[in-house]
Amino acid sequence: MLLLHEISLKQGTTFIVFTEAELVEATDNLADKNILGHGGFGTVYRGLLKDGGVVAVKRFISSMASEQQKEFGKQMLILSQINHKNIVKLLGCCLEVEVPMLVYEFIPKNCREASCTCA
Repeated sequence: MLLLHEISLKQGTTFIVFTEAELVEATDNLADKNILGHGGFGTVYRGLLKDGGVVAVKRFISSMASEQQKEFGKQMLILSQINHKNIVKLLGCCLEVEVPMLVYEFIPKNCREASCTCA
């Protein structure tokens, strides 16, 4: 709730709060065939949104304690405002699940630009 309140106060911030159903559908129920990679904090899946947009969905490994959730929210707010050619853009998140999911722009392998069409 803190995150949503802060986002509503920021003018020009484009940040989408996705539902669990939207991300489950986009990733074909978190199917193994859509796994892009694994990291220390979770698994990243390729997702296809209803509007045809391709995204990367990061699902964290474990749930967070209350204090971690507050810090997570603050970091998401900061990340959502960063716009730099060398940083993958955070588009939104899903907060209605026990294990948070972040939604990033999808950058095809070996591409340097989000607008690249080589995928």
